Amino acid sequence: MSPVTPLHEDSSLYQLIVETRRLFHALAQASSELSQDTGVNASMRAVLEALYPDAQATVPEIARRKQVTRQHIQQIVNQLLAAGLVETLDNPAHKRSPLIALSPAGQGIFERIISREVELLRMLEGEFDPAATAAAVETLQEIRSYFSSERWEKSLARLRNK
Repeated sequence: MSPVTPLHEDSSLYQLIVETRRLFHALAQASSELSQDTGVNASMRAVLEALYPDAQATVPEIARRKQVTRQHIQQIVNQLLAAGLVETLDNPAHKRSPLIALSPAGQGIFERIISREVELLRMLEGEFDPAATAAAVETLQEIRSYFSSERWEKSLARLRNK
């Protein structure tokens, strides 16, 4: 079997994917730095956001929305519970899967984080061309929607059979 030739820098789609990964990590780092004094990391922030301002959801519901495992969200919720940033509520639909909601402390901390992020976005808006930003958003949405389409399912089946 001959070696597989990887995609090179001449593929703009590959470059976009690599930059998206790098941006994801840079944003996670920036989020952690912005909220360092709150004790909230990027993963915790994502769960708080899912519950803001007054949503209630089970761990499996949050996991489905975030497209991650239930176990991953459960670990984060456990950290948030220990920090007093979320609370559990009785779930009339399911006795063993409580609803998770922001505590008053969690609401306050998340609002402080959001206010910092809004200020950062205001500073950044002048740095980038609005038309280029809109085009990037559209392209990323198209790529993401591909992975929830029937075309992806067909491609996946074909690739698994190789």
